[in-house]
Amino acid sequence: MDPSRLDTLHSMEGAQDKVFDVLGCGFGPANLAIAVALAERWTEAKNPIEQVVFVEKYSEFSWHPGMLIPGAQMQISCLKDLATLRNPNSKYTFLSYLHSQGRLLNFINRGTMIPPRREFADYLSWAAEKVQRDGVQVAYAEEVVGINKSDKNDIGETLYVVTSRRTADGGIVSRLARHLIISPGGSPRVPACLSFALVKQPEAPIIHTSSYMLRIEDLLSRLSRRPTTLKLAIVGSGQSASEVLLDLHSRLQSIAVGETGSQHELHLIMRNGSFKPSDDSPFVNEIFNPEATGHIYSLPSSQARKSVLGEYRNTNYGVISPKTMDAIFEIIYEQQVSDGIASRTSKCSSKAIPRVFLRKYQTVVEGKVEPAASDERNMISLMTQHVHTRDIAEESYDAVFCGTGYDRTSWQRLLRASNFGKEYGLTDDSRVDSRKVTLEPAAEDEALFEFSEDAHENESNAETTSGTESSDGSLSTPPSSENLSLTVARPPVLRISRNYRLLSMKQHVKDSSRNKIYLQGCVEATHGLSDSLLSVLGVRAGEVVGDIFQKN
Repeated sequence: MDPSRLDTLHSMEGAQDKVFDVLGCGFGPANLAIAVALAERWTEAKNPIEQVVFVEKYSEFSWHPGMLIPGAQMQISCLKDLATLRNPNSKYTFLSYLHSQGRLLNFINRGTMIPPRREFADYLSWAAEKVQRDGVQVAYAEEVVGINKSDKNDIGETLYVVTSRRTADGGIVSRLARHLIISPGGSPRVPACLSFALVKQPEAPIIHTSSYMLRIEDLLSRLSRRPTTLKLAIVGSGQSASEVLLDLHSRLQSIAVGETGSQHELHLIMRNGSFKPSDDSPFVNEIFNPEATGHIYSLPSSQARKSVLGEYRNTNYGVISPKTMDAIFEIIYEQQVSDGIASRTSKCSSKAIPRVFLRKYQTVVEGKVEPAASDERNMISLMTQHVHTRDIAEESYDAVFCGTGYDRTSWQRLLRASNFGKEYGLTDDSRVDSRKVTLEPAAEDEALFEFSEDAHENESNAETTSGTESSDGSLSTPPSSENLSLTVARPPVLRISRNYRLLSMKQHVKDSSRNKIYLQGCVEATHGLSDSLLSVLGVRAGEVVGDIFQKN
């Protein structure tokens, strides 16, 4: 029997009799905005969407709890919330939250529309509680582990079977749904060499910035049980890495150093030669307007879309706010002042102030855990290579913090493992790198996508690549022979509608079939830079919900 069929049968055992109109995988800001848009629709007389549930692996609503660093500010206006840009009269806006908390006037008196990050996180939690009181169901502490399709029921419906695992006891829960909205968020991405080190030593002090605030106090407490000089590394040069650098610089000042007379050290390892400022000027910020989503989606080619994304990359990737940059520069300058004074007066600099080193043009090529002696702690050895000279350097650190971004391909793994992934060109093929799956818009004037089963088979069939000569005269692959060839599967191309609906290979763009899958937060390639950000949450939620209602 087909393994996917076994999965379906297993999923159906114990499946709840209730059929949900909409089931959301994940309950972060993206699906919270969907819940808000749905709850607002419930005030209408005729509402075909009544049963709604979201399945979330965490035990309560949380938004970047690991980066709620004291004093951290948002980088967008508070009006780019869950609802304001779509419906300013909504009771779920940030201003409604402020009014309910009795802080509206004092927020206005601050003279800025940029809220503290901790306050915006609390607003999202407040909204999550509010939509639940208004009828939205949320199953916390359950992780979605499988999605399949059921056989047709008594009224001829084919439903999705969503299987989740309870984090408390490992119990399996299955639910039936007509529509799925997959908003998986990002999974912390750590350099491959450090991931391997973590596999061997799961307790090694290698920490992604997404869990920084959840782990830092315990880590520093363990590292400072006896006076010692600490050396910590931060990998990355974006906003998260920079904020961690500043917070560690502050925290280390209260930790006693050893008897060596040296200071604590913070090494920031970056591929670039300097920090790059984020551009949030008014004209550039228009790329995050809802209208820009439609413009990018309608561009005539993937190359055109990539060009636009590249043009505006400095708004979000590998950049830091000017305020953060100034704070780091001031620390570096203060070091230079202290060194100059010490050199002139022969008086040592204060050991209480950690030293910051910017290790520029470096990439991490190897990471390993160094076994500790009986009276010492484990150290992390990092081997780095200079981007230009290719020189190798090696340093040992007490802990490593990775501000290295997020992976947003978990939805692909769910579909690959399903019994219907083939409808979208996704199969459980280990030869295909999930990061290379291509998303393309669905052209409105296409009568039918130019796909067939035979065409798909041809596309997914393996290619055999032979040896080719690179520009420097060396062979990039070995010569081809019967016994020496590389088998490579071509990554599939997936189509997605303007309203974020994933389309099957043979699906007409105006298809009216009942079962729909929507994606949020992972379609930057087709919908632009704002897709994984907060900027278009409210408007996008309205577009997705409107599409569901139209089909019903």
